[in-house]
Amino acid sequence: MAVLDLAGQRAQVQRLLALQDSVAPPVPSPDLDAFINEAIYDLRTKVSPRKKLSESEVTFSPNDSHRPLGTIWADVLEVSLNATKKPLERTEPEWIRYLGGEYSNAGTPTHWSAERNAGTATGTWELYLWPPPSASTPIDVFGKLEPTLLVIDTDKMDGTDQESYLVCDIAAARLAAILGYEATYVESLWRPVGEDLQAALGRASRITRPRPTPEAVA
Repeated sequence: MAVLDLAGQRAQVQRLLALQDSVAPPVPSPDLDAFINEAIYDLRTKVSPRKKLSESEVTFSPNDSHRPLGTIWADVLEVSLNATKKPLERTEPEWIRYLGGEYSNAGTPTHWSAERNAGTATGTWELYLWPPPSASTPIDVFGKLEPTLLVIDTDKMDGTDQESYLVCDIAAARLAAILGYEATYVESLWRPVGEDLQAALGRASRITRPRPTPEAVA
């Protein structure tokens, strides 16, 4: 197998839906693209292992209390000193900005924070350290990368061939549930995804319990 491009993923989702209802009209491409991209985003931000940013991209100069992160992140999870590998304690950026305005002492950073840069590209963050380093300091940053969404037919997700098919299973299962397909068929579409992955995607919280019949309530 090979990694499916967007056109191939659309066709695969339509094929999965047609197995239950071969006469149903095809789902419009914009809707398919939205569900496929949502599945890619969830897979990358909720399930995929965290990534480490190269130290060369995150080196603080002396007395720098903050600097932008060049890589596109969905979330920043952990920051540590490269020299000691010791994780820093997370705090709020407002607290670091306040301390920076009140005190000018530099030293070995003990706390960090990060916030998205408003009005800039999706996934760009500003990283804050306190106290500001007294010397040039490489920092290890771990987080979830912001996935590149698919736009044109030949676009391919950054992943394995199995993941490209898994995205189709997730998108088809979600679409089938919204379109009112039989519950047993929706469950059959979720089955290849696996229970652990379903839970990581948050599906467990959306599973409804059987409602009592009027006779049972009476």
